[in-house]
Formats: sequence, structure tokens, C-alpha cells
Amino acid sequence: KGGGGGRKNPVVIQVSQGRSGSTLTGTMMLEKHPACGWYIDEMVMVIYRVELAYEFADQTVAAELVLNTTQCDFSNKRLWNQSEVTRWFTKRDRFANPENPKPKEVFDISAMEAKCNALKRSNPPKGVCLKEIRFLEHTDQLVDAARRLDIPLTVLFLMRDPRGSVMSQLWNYPKLRFKKDKDLSKMGTDLVAEHCHTGLSDLSAVLAALEPVQGIQICFEDFLLDAPSAISSIYQQVPLFRDWPMEGDGSVGLIPKQVAEFGASHSGSWNVTQQQGHEGKGGLRVILQDSRGEQEEVHHGKPGKVQHAYRKGHKFDGKEKPKVEGKELAWGKVDHPFSTDISRATKVDSWKTLYLEGKRYGGMRHEWLVNADCKELRRRSACANKWDMLEGTGDHSKPS
Repeated sequence: KGGGGGRKNPVVIQVSQGRSGSTLTGTMMLEKHPACGWYIDEMVMVIYRVELAYEFADQTVAAELVLNTTQCDFSNKRLWNQSEVTRWFTKRDRFANPENPKPKEVFDISAMEAKCNALKRSNPPKGVCLKEIRFLEHTDQLVDAARRLDIPLTVLFLMRDPRGSVMSQLWNYPKLRFKKDKDLSKMGTDLVAEHCHTGLSDLSAVLAALEPVQGIQICFEDFLLDAPSAISSIYQQVPLFRDWPMEGDGSVGLIPKQVAEFGASHSGSWNVTQQQGHEGKGGLRVILQDSRGEQEEVHHGKPGKVQHAYRKGHKFDGKEKPKVEGKELAWGKVDHPFSTDISRATKVDSWKTLYLEGKRYGGMRHEWLVNADCKELRRRSACANKWDMLEGTGDHSKPS
């Protein structure tokens, strides 16, 4: 079945490779916009878990299941009768909104179906927004499925400098970080070649998209430099956002109040004052020292209001949870320091120093310069002019 009939829900999906800042950008740019009546975060993982499709295989099944869901089709009982589905949806919602998790009942299938069908009657029209990192090298199948099902789809293809994504992946993916006898030189070399190949494949699919699919390139580095301008530019290109009636309650231009509030709290580039701390603005800037003597910052928009905290397992001065003004900090969900998140934005480019100075990354530097896919990606991607040619003119011959 196709849901409650009527018009089709417009769909906006952000696709990217992992470690590209997609959780923050998806939450800030899509989930917080009132035109997104339903936000779905990484549904493909659910499909993998119930074994309806498989990673690195043909993803036509996964693409059709995701797109049919945006049109309120919950008829696949193998997927929607699984308790795994509701657990995952609950987890992902809390991941995006740790300060205000929705009750579990929201993820009852009948409740989701009613919510989805209500979008088809909404005025002004609302759509379904998604964030995915698991259509890697299969974005063409997602585009083809949307055309076959005649679903109005906008694909926002988020790219980050592949070298930065790979460095973050090496440091943060548990299966890589804790791998025994790991060879960082070989892993880095192999991963940057893989990122370039996959990125080029997905970029080609986005650039070749035809009606009713719209393909748009977006750049992680733009969010680092000026998040409001980056978001405004994207909204201008997407009819769902461009045509949304703005209210005069703090909304500015094409950026609704809800997006601006989240951006000011979470994006290190929302404004200079946020980057430099909140002194003089009625807020706090707190430095905490952990058990290893390393320091990190916690920013608060207002006294006593936590904007971002730390993941479980971090210890500060030997204590599990630090306190600010007598208030215990809640655990946050961002578990890597190389994002645009406001408490970590000063570290987002710190990978560059290690990349250039570490002998173990010599093979990766060489591969980035000579790999045919990497060269073609730098030529075709609109984001490439923001990727510094860090290697300069030094000797980057392939290590023996």
C-alpha cells in the first residue's frame, strides 16, 4: 500500500560518507526546520539489522524501503513488525535530541503512519527529511528508485575533505582504533583511495540526477567557516525550504528561529561571540581537566543551561560526572573532537598537523596526490577549492 493517498510527500535526504559532520548538519539544517514534518536518522541501519538488504551489495531494496516509508507505506511486515525498528528509532531520536527525548509511544507503527499521512494534508506543505551515510557508492540506486516511484526527492550530497574524514575514521571507529597489529600507513592509504572512489561515484550520481530528483552538493567546510550562510544558500535551492512561510518571531531571511537557536548553541561558526566564549553575554565558559590532564571546553548559552556535555566514560579529576555551579552535567552524544560542534570546533582541523607530520601517513599523502579517483574528485567537486593542498611541494614519493 502507499499510505493515505493524496499528494506525495516531498523528500529531502542528506547523504554522505561517515565522519563528515553529517549528524550535526542534518540535525541543524533539516530536523530543526519546521518544513520537515518527520525526520528519519539512518534508517538503512535498521534494514541491515533485520537482514532485508546487505551492506556493500545491491541497495535497490534498501532504497525502495526508505522511499516507500517516506510515503507512509508500512506494509513490509518483516521490517515493521520487528522490535529492533522501534528501539533504533528511539535511540536515533535521543541521539539527535538528548535534552528532550520523545516518549517511546511515538514510535508505535500506527502513530508513525498517522504522523506521516498528516503531512500529505499539511498546509503549508511539509515533507520528510532524512540523514544517511549508508548509501555509499549506491546513491545512483537511490536516485533511480525515486524516479521509478515518482517521488519528489532532493539529495543533499555532503562532502568533507576525504583526508579529514579518513583521519577521523582511523582515530574513532572502534573496529579500526582497537584493531590488533594495525598498520596505520596501509590503512590510511587504502581508506583515502576508497573515499575518493566512493565520493566520485556518488557525486556523479548526484550531478546526473533528473526530475523528479534534484541533486545538490554541500560542503562540510562551508559549515566550518560560516554556518548561517551555508544553510541559507542550501535553503534557497530547495523548494521545500525556499517556499516555507517565515514567521517574524526571530527568524532571519530563510533561517527559521528553531534552526538559528540550535545553530547558535551547537555550531562553532554561528557567530564570533559563540566561538570566543560567552563572557559578557550572560553565559559561562568552563574549562574542565580530565584525568590525563587534557583540557576541554563546555559552553553554556545561559547560566545553568547545558548546551553540550561529555560522553559516558570520560572522567574528570577522577570523577564520572563533573559539576558546574552545583549542577551535574548530562552526557552528550558527540564522541569525537573533530566536528563543528561548538565545544569542539577549535579541534576540527587538528587532523592536518598529524597528517602532515606523521611518517605513518606518508603513503596516504602519496595516494591523495597520485590516485586517479582523488585527482578526478578534486577536479569535479565544488567543495575541492576549500580543501587545502597541504602536501605542498615536499617529497611525497611512495614509502618503501
